[in-house]
Amino acid sequence: MTDAAKKTILVVEDEEDVRQFLVMALEDAGYQVYAAEEGRQALKFIQRERPDLITLDLIMPNKTGISLYGDLRRSTSEFKDIPIIVITGVDQRSKGIISFRELLENKKSVAQPEAYLVKPIRADELLDAVRKALNA
Repeated sequence: MTDAAKKTILVVEDEEDVRQFLVMALEDAGYQVYAAEEGRQALKFIQRERPDLITLDLIMPNKTGISLYGDLRRSTSEFKDIPIIVITGVDQRSKGIISFRELLENKKSVAQPEAYLVKPIRADELLDAVRKALNA
């Protein structure tokens, strides 16, 4: 069994095609992968299973990735230390929208994500970020 097979990853993404791409790339690399379509569903899974890593989209219905990220990072529980890779279409070039990265850089009380990837991403880019975040 490889180290990857021992690790569980939760993919939180509302776009089905992106979610399927992320799940497939991670499963092909040997990780145990679960998926959630939005933040509330993801939070329930995290509380029940505590994944080793989370990939997190920011803009989703119901509970956004921004809200979930804040809840996890400000938590006093063991969830605050779960590595999070933000995968989003929102970056600093988005007109009229402050980027999540800028928002985090201005909030010293919230820990930075382990990686910040802007869509569209490549599988090798994703896997590099995952390995670094898991120290594998």
